[in-house]
Amino acid sequence: MRFHYIASQSNGRIIEGDHEAESAAEVLGFLASQGLKPISLKAPKELSKTSRFKIFSQTINVEDKVFLTKYLALMLRVGTDLLRAVDILIADFEKPALKALLMEIRTSLEKGQPFHSVFVRYPKFFSSVFINMIKAGETSGNLELVFNQLSVALQKEQDLRRQIKAAVTYPIILLSASAAILFLLVSFALPKIANIFTSGGFQPPLFSKIVFAIGLFMG
Repeated sequence: MRFHYIASQSNGRIIEGDHEAESAAEVLGFLASQGLKPISLKAPKELSKTSRFKIFSQTINVEDKVFLTKYLALMLRVGTDLLRAVDILIADFEKPALKALLMEIRTSLEKGQPFHSVFVRYPKFFSSVFINMIKAGETSGNLELVFNQLSVALQKEQDLRRQIKAAVTYPIILLSASAAILFLLVSFALPKIANIFTSGGFQPPLFSKIVFAIGLFMG
């Protein structure tokens, strides 16, 4: 995807150009490596007016919050102001829920409302810790540091969830496999063994009789 950028050099000179990249964040990294301060960054296809006011149709998960805080920290680090950073992310993110959130943030910023005010409206997605850290960052003027800290903390949370999920999934697979093997044994093998005892005139122990009866019932 080709992005069109306008940036300023250290001497104040304004330059303009295009850069091929997978995302806006990649372009920002390129500009930072060249010692350029981004002024404007546009993707080939801007959002339509209809999609700009689309309400949440999906949930916002930990992975979304990691990307959001990580990219905001990156853009503030290279000197992009908050409102322009939000505009860049609107063009970069594809998930409808994130676009809707970012567009609401932009509207609030344009009205002079604090950045954290939008997150307060969605306690289902954003914890009080998340909101209060951003609020503290706004008050102290250290939003970049706060976004970076949130990104690291959320990444650790995401990794922990994946580990827990993997730890829980493996025993479930083992139990399911064991149950399937037991079912096959009881349904097919035990009736045949019971028939061998019956045809041979043997009298199996009481416990074996109970097991054979279960096998015959299930088979």
